[in-house]
Amino acid sequence: MSAIDSGELLYDALRFAFAGLLLLFLFQMARIMIREIDTGTRDQPEQMRPPAPLAWLIVVDGGASKLVAGSSLPVEGRVTIGRAGECDIAVDDGSVSSVHAAVFAENEQWYVEDFASMNGTWARGRPVEGRNPLQDGDLLQFGRVQMRFLC
Repeated sequence: MSAIDSGELLYDALRFAFAGLLLLFLFQMARIMIREIDTGTRDQPEQMRPPAPLAWLIVVDGGASKLVAGSSLPVEGRVTIGRAGECDIAVDDGSVSSVHAAVFAENEQWYVEDFASMNGTWARGRPVEGRNPLQDGDLLQFGRVQMRFLC
């Protein structure tokens, strides 16, 4: 065996060893990526997922406000309704008080509460005094603005 043959043999052996190590490295990287992807989707915390609205207010008549009939407003927990900017649902109608009313859930029951508004809050065609329980499909009126409550 000559020096040239042994050099070529060593060169071929190193090439195959390098190719084998490269394949092993790629295989390990693929395994790690698959494990991380699987763990990431399975262990996603609940707070990362957006909460689904528990109820909706559907605008029936926006009165003189910019609310469009048919638009849906989500109700999660408790929302305040009024002309003031800090209200959860801002209604720019002169018949609606600054902080007019609230819609909220308590002990698995939905309620509407009037905050002594000037033009009143109505539920099912009757004036709301204090807090009144709500049912799915109730028609609510805040001043001239009408909304249907859906849960």
